[in-house]
Amino acid sequence: MKLYAKTIPQTLPAWATVVTKSADLFEVEINDEHPNFQSLLEELATEIEPGTFGVKAEDLCSRLGFDLSNPICTS
Repeated sequence: MKLYAKTIPQTLPAWATVVTKSADLFEVEINDEHPNFQSLLEELATEIEPGTFGVKAEDLCSRLGFDLSNPICTS
C-alpha cells in the first residue's frame, strides 16, 4: 500500500518507508503484511455498516502523524 502526504513525522515505523519526496509530497510505501501494521489496523477498525468492518484513511493517516490537509491513500 502507498500513502501520499504533505508532511510526515521524522521517525516512521519499521513497516513504513519513504519512496520519493518531491517539493510538496511524500510517497510512503507501507508493508501491509507486517504484524505491527496489522495490529494497528485491528485497533482502528470500525463497523462501517452492519457486518462490514474497515479503517478510514483519515484515521490511519492521523495515527501515523501525516498532514491531513490533502492526503491521498492508495493500495
